[in-house]
Amino acid sequence: MTKQSDKRKYPPEISNLVASIAHPLFKNFDFTYFSYNKQFLKEKKSLVLCSNVNWINSYFSSTFKNRFIYEYVDLEATEFSERRFYWPPSEEKNNDMLKALHENEIWHCYGIYRRKKDILESWHFGTDKDNFEVINIYLNHLEILHSFILYFFSKIQECDIDYDRITFSYENYNVQKSPDRAFREKYKNFVDQTKIINFWFNLPSGEKISLTRREMECLQLLASGKSIKEIALRLKLSPRTIEFHLNNIKIKAKTHAKSQLIELFYSSPYCFNVKKENSSSY
Repeated sequence: MTKQSDKRKYPPEISNLVASIAHPLFKNFDFTYFSYNKQFLKEKKSLVLCSNVNWINSYFSSTFKNRFIYEYVDLEATEFSERRFYWPPSEEKNNDMLKALHENEIWHCYGIYRRKKDILESWHFGTDKDNFEVINIYLNHLEILHSFILYFFSKIQECDIDYDRITFSYENYNVQKSPDRAFREKYKNFVDQTKIINFWFNLPSGEKISLTRREMECLQLLASGKSIKEIALRLKLSPRTIEFHLNNIKIKAKTHAKSQLIELFYSSPYCFNVKKENSSSY
């Protein structure tokens, strides 16, 4: 017998709490919406922290939610630990989800997704319909969103929250599966053909350091939760070589621990140039 989806209402005091933590983001950059979603794919449960109680209640009571359980966000398909999506302010009437977002005054939605094994985390941002300035943040200043994510976690951990009240079951949802093999092959070819040679990494002080492609690959995998052995297996290198690359990054970034590198990765985005290096540096 198929279990029914959770029909509980979202606690408004949680939405108020999330909105209060998001106040610096709302005040300085005119965002009006933020949510964090942690999906436990095997258990078919979802923990939700959302600033808009009306939207989240309409989401859980709707039918379009069946199309948006993001199991297809297969982060293991690429070398990168993060996927991002932007929903432009379309007026398309056939899109039920966009219509519901707009009815709750949520526009220019942007989602960041990270998957680790059977847990998928996502962060969503939204603003007013006429706030096109937010696109500049999405394109050029993702460090603002990454910094806020770290800030949000630091603040939410200080709060006394009954997480059972905001963890919902979706037993009878229709989960979308990953793209077919032909699409995956095209995607793999695209990733292989667009590899970046050299990265510039921005430090909080404004100083920039240069990372090789291999160093950046090691750092990205470390930040996604991989162990040294897992990184070595993924990149087909020895654990000793992985340690060598990570130690080089620590020296360049003037840090002493891997945890500091991970925090730096998510709080300070990187840009890149096209300066070629010798293959021996990989």
